[in-house]
Amino acid sequence: MKAARLEDGTLEIQDLPTPKPGHEEALIRIRSAGVCHSDLRIVRGDWQGVPRSGVIGHEAIGVVEA
Repeated sequence: MKAARLEDGTLEIQDLPTPKPGHEEALIRIRSAGVCHSDLRIVRGDWQGVPRSGVIGHEAIGVVEA
């Protein structure tokens, strides 16, 4: 799967392994994802104490795969 990840302050599109859902979890194939204003502030480093690595774009819609 592809993911927009912030790695030490640099935004990258990466290929990551597809996760397997655990108990009471679902795997969603994301069709569209938005980057909200808080994501942009994290990428720019505006907030002290917020990790500079992680997945960006938490506002998404998709289809349940598993």
